[in-house]
Amino acid sequence: MKTLLKSSILFMLCLIMTGKTFAHGNTEPQHGGVIKVVGEYTFELVRQDKLTELYVTYEDEEIDANAIHGIIKIKKSKEKQKIILQSGQKNRLFMNQTISDGSTVLVMITLADGFSKIVAKYKL
Repeated sequence: MKTLLKSSILFMLCLIMTGKTFAHGNTEPQHGGVIKVVGEYTFELVRQDKLTELYVTYEDEEIDANAIHGIIKIKKSKEKQKIILQSGQKNRLFMNQTISDGSTVLVMITLADGFSKIVAKYKL
């Protein structure tokens, strides 16, 4: 009994010392972007000079970009845009346009079943 108690305490101390949790979704950017976690889905929005990329994972597993569809809605001041994302390699969706600072961005992904939708909101 003492051994079990000592082992349990040691295990809990290890968890506390590493600062790790077992929550769904990775909150650390893998591509230098901004992370949003929606349930078990993680969205990483990466803005570059002439390109915007979106990386999507489910419980830290890459989702095949060819199996999903993505739309970005951008609102800045009174301007609104709706852009269909193109599929890239692995879990990457992209558009050949950048998003400026001060924009509100709504990202909507339609999953492979063609019905389920996951939405994330960014204020940049």
